[in-house]
Amino acid sequence: MKAIIAIDDTPMSTELLNALLARQWPTNTQVKVLTVLPPIRIPADGPQFEETFNAIVNERKLRAGHFCERVRSRILTKDPHLMVHFDIREGAPAAEIINAAAEWSADKIYVGCHNKDFSGNHPLGSVSQTVAIYAPCSVEIVRSKVKVQRKDRIRAAAGAVIES
Repeated sequence: MKAIIAIDDTPMSTELLNALLARQWPTNTQVKVLTVLPPIRIPADGPQFEETFNAIVNERKLRAGHFCERVRSRILTKDPHLMVHFDIREGAPAAEIINAAAEWSADKIYVGCHNKDFSGNHPLGSVSQTVAIYAPCSVEIVRSKVKVQRKDRIRAAAGAVIES
């Protein structure tokens, strides 16, 4: 099995990783820890900041590498039989996760859900929803156990249950 764990340095990703570390993985499983750095755009009229901009970009990549190495180490400490790689990409997170899965012929993608959209338009979150719809393989979305309590969301859920 080839599995991609799409992760970043947010609390939701910590929950995702903890949930995955609690599992038993099949023998010969390969895991790719994937983190995507959204692009930073330098202003068109700001070439005088190019050196500073490049330093920031390089620092982000360095920190992402250290982060992925720590995640890789945690996974191997829990399951030393796994083959764990990591990949750092720049771009739109959903697109890069989908591209990585296609390029690596992944069997499954694990992604978290930040629960940021309270409108109900994207109950899974925009990245997780896009990955679930367009991925070339199975996707498991691990939702946060910490629920954000909003009166209107609770009332809407209660109303839906009562009406059905």
